[in-house]
Amino acid sequence: MKTLFSSFVIFLFINISAFSDSLCIVPEEVYTEVSNLVLECHYRDAERILDSFIDKYPNEPAGPLLKAVVLQYEFTDYEDFSRDEEFFYLLDSAEHCAEKILRVNNDDVWAQYFLSASKSIRGVWLVSSGDFLKGIVKGRSGAKGMSDIISRNSNFYDAYLMLGSYTFWKSVAIEPFHWMPFIEDKRKDGIAKVEQAITHGKFTGPLSNIVLLEMLLEFDTALAVRLGEKMVKQYPSCRLFFWQLGEAYKKIRRYNDAVRIFTKIAESMAHDEVDDGAGELRCWWKLAVLSKSVENKSECLYYCNKVIKLGEQDSVYKKQYKRINKAIEMMKELKDE
Repeated sequence: MKTLFSSFVIFLFINISAFSDSLCIVPEEVYTEVSNLVLECHYRDAERILDSFIDKYPNEPAGPLLKAVVLQYEFTDYEDFSRDEEFFYLLDSAEHCAEKILRVNNDDVWAQYFLSASKSIRGVWLVSSGDFLKGIVKGRSGAKGMSDIISRNSNFYDAYLMLGSYTFWKSVAIEPFHWMPFIEDKRKDGIAKVEQAITHGKFTGPLSNIVLLEMLLEFDTALAVRLGEKMVKQYPSCRLFFWQLGEAYKKIRRYNDAVRIFTKIAESMAHDEVDDGAGELRCWWKLAVLSKSVENKSECLYYCNKVIKLGEQDSVYKKQYKRINKAIEMMKELKDE
């Protein structure tokens, strides 16, 4: 692994590209290497590459922005948000660096992109953590920045990713009002924008299918299943795609397929030195809930027992006490029937 990491560091300092008149460094090759590591669930190696970039280029917004994105994927995979202060610090750094460049050149398109991307990511985080109003304001600001970039250069495909995501989720939020004049359902438009970004963007590629899958889970579960199956076949080490495919199977009650996927994730977590058992527990809890929903009592008891057993570890209980206590209640309820 040390030799592999060293080769990535060499790539880091050789493969740095500029974009037209931008004062920013646009490290496409760094992103590609980091993206490949995330697709293998090697988050810490991806972080080390970005730490090296940040150390060498402390005034560039790309480094802290990309590391914040890696942390976001880690948080999602492990459901561990203990490094949230670092996450916000990275976004603050990216915004500060981008704003500094924009004070020199207000038309710097990549500086505008990095600034808008930071705002968009912050908005998503705030909404998901319950600060809906502040999150919407930040998200709208980021989306407007992306829209401005596209109005100046329609071929700046990276901007379509977050603009498309914002367009989609805004349309979902106002879905009850789609019947009213002048309020359009723009979910398909949002999906199309994200697909453009994935195909043509510099900081997108296969990993950004995670954004698309989240949208498809809301919009069309059958499409989410097809894309999820494609992605787990192409990237069998990426748990992020497996989590989403498992949710898609769970949503349409394809019980045996959901069991297969979440069991595979649990096995991966059991061999992951970063996970203390909390990630594995999440898989069994999801299957316990699914088993109950399809009235499979014996399987539900089996998965509840696995949850409770893992919860005997203090570190796991602290993280997962709500699910563990629910599993205990569920077992009692089923046994009393």
